[in-house]
Amino acid sequence: MRTGLVVSAIAHASLIALAIVGLSFGKQLETTPVESIAVDLVPISEFTNIRQGSLDSKIVETETPSAVDADKPAEIAKPTGNTSEDQPTPTDSPTISPKPTEQTAPAPAPAEPVVEPDRNVRGFQTVLFQLVFSVAPTVVEVSPPACDTET
Repeated sequence: MRTGLVVSAIAHASLIALAIVGLSFGKQLETTPVESIAVDLVPISEFTNIRQGSLDSKIVETETPSAVDADKPAEIAKPTGNTSEDQPTPTDSPTISPKPTEQTAPAPAPAEPVVEPDRNVRGFQTVLFQLVFSVAPTVVEVSPPACDTET
């Protein structure tokens, strides 16, 4: 065990030394200069207070355009189906309907709250159950029978 530790320490130290020496021989990257662009700062109030036109212009009245281009007036829709003319009037029935029944069943008893078992405990119980009923019978079957009789 001690030799493995020494070999591992030497291998790791040599890899770290090789990485440090190898990084020092790398080429330095050169950056190319980029042309700069002139930027003017403008307050936002110059753009938010802009009005179109002049204050002393005269107002011109124009006619609003029609939504419909046709000169023919629209026809009123006729009612179809389920109108008072289609439905017959109800008539009185000679038989009397029975009185509605009242609910006489007792109110149900409140159910007891069901407590869910913890899943980790349930998993442990399952493993324990499998051990008891799968491993224990095989151990009992394998053990030699005890013989008290003398031959």
